[in-house]
Amino acid sequence: MTSADLSSHPILSIEEAVVLENRLLAGDPVREWAAIQQAGAGIGAAILADFNALRVFPRAPHVLVLCGLGHNGADALIAAEALLQSRPRGIVHVYFALGIEGLKPLARRAWERLASLENVRVIDPLDFQAHYDIILDGIFGLGSRLPLPENVASLLHQVNQAFPLSFKVAVDLPTGLAEGTPSIIFNAGITYATGSVKSILLDAKHAQSVGRLRYIDIGFWKDLQVAEHYHYKPHRVLSPTVLTPLRMLRDAYADKREYGHALVIAGSANMPGAALMAAKAALKSGVGRVTVATPHSVCAMLAGQAPEAMWLSCPQTAIGGISREAKGIIDAKLSCMDALLIGPGLGHDRDALSLVLHVLENFSKPIVVDADALQPEILDAIKKRPRLSAPVILTPHRGELARLLKISVEEANAHALSEFSGRYGVIVLLKGAHTRIAIAHRVYNVLAGGPVLARGGSGDILAGLMVGLCAQKPDQVHECVGQAVLWHALAADYLSHHRGEVSVTTTELLNTLAPILHEWEDGHL
Repeated sequence: MTSADLSSHPILSIEEAVVLENRLLAGDPVREWAAIQQAGAGIGAAILADFNALRVFPRAPHVLVLCGLGHNGADALIAAEALLQSRPRGIVHVYFALGIEGLKPLARRAWERLASLENVRVIDPLDFQAHYDIILDGIFGLGSRLPLPENVASLLHQVNQAFPLSFKVAVDLPTGLAEGTPSIIFNAGITYATGSVKSILLDAKHAQSVGRLRYIDIGFWKDLQVAEHYHYKPHRVLSPTVLTPLRMLRDAYADKREYGHALVIAGSANMPGAALMAAKAALKSGVGRVTVATPHSVCAMLAGQAPEAMWLSCPQTAIGGISREAKGIIDAKLSCMDALLIGPGLGHDRDALSLVLHVLENFSKPIVVDADALQPEILDAIKKRPRLSAPVILTPHRGELARLLKISVEEANAHALSEFSGRYGVIVLLKGAHTRIAIAHRVYNVLAGGPVLARGGSGDILAGLMVGLCAQKPDQVHECVGQAVLWHALAADYLSHHRGEVSVTTTELLNTLAPILHEWEDGHL
């Protein structure tokens, strides 16, 4: 399988996004209105889910729409209509930041539809002491030019300072975010990119204004000619359809051996939990069998907590890690394995590193290298692997990538990621607010997950899930990696929607994996 087989959409510059919309909609009011309705309804539905990460969605929400004159304003108005239809007791206030007289025809049409509902009114001036559950920024979008009008800049400054408990939403682009040097930008808690994801939204220097970045697919890429035209774009957004194969019924006559055997080499006396979390995640992946190789003391402690796995008790060092004497025990199992994970909780001593290098040189099937195994010395071992070996998958966060490449954390960016993947022939996923997967010179961005994953152990669960999927389809590693990252991220979103982002634990992710596959309907949970 090639990297191009991953289901994804290209990331565009603002200029490219304008060209795309002109090509697809061609100034046709019917097409434009259909796109506006899809975008607005998609944003409304997403808000109904995502708001719950802050608190339970209110029965009578107070919504403020900051509305511009064009399609961005229309999207925001349609989104507000969707919210009001879901919560008829809600109240919507609309502030026309550039006046109401100059509304473009489709924005006026959206306003007339919203205004026909109860509890909707225009406000002017804006009361900065009022309470709003949700604030929708629809002032400027793709057509934004710098500098902003003085009254808009002043409005953004005041809105950014006020409403600290509001759920602030940017429609497509936060107002003020444009090519050039913005003086002020609307500070969103979440930005919904519609139609296409614009590259400026992924620029780290704008992170505080963009907030959480989510993508509303309104069908632009169903046009095969358009999709093929942008096929060359190396930076892409992973599509949820990558999970479709996992949602299909399994063979009624399948045997456990048909679903692979994963080996997890993990844990130490100081970090036994990493081995357990990785093992439990692997078991949740649908893999047929899981074997966990871990030190004697860890094995005795954990085996009863995951009885579905087979436990391989290994000699341990004086400090509680896996001893290099375990190589023979592990070697005896390698021929039976379809994929291997090494690293979670392994420790940093010389025995651990020796074991990592040994595995890289002696196991030719897919290997996931995570956590403590991500040491600079592994790069030479990767180069020595036979040419026809299955891919090695590395799972660093920015600090670990910097350590591997001996660069600064600031330099550990998407460019370094892509160059690293191409140079060593490895799959690299850079964990972060938007996890990126580099396969050769393509980089896939996963626009899901969030602060719920900013906890110890979330990477162990991801690594376990990944090795379990790779064991099932060792000849489709690229797809398995994409599935693991997106599945893990969506599970985090599901957890935040039901429990919030604060008072949750990492292991709760394990019980949200199943709903992502089982409760999915028409692209939504």
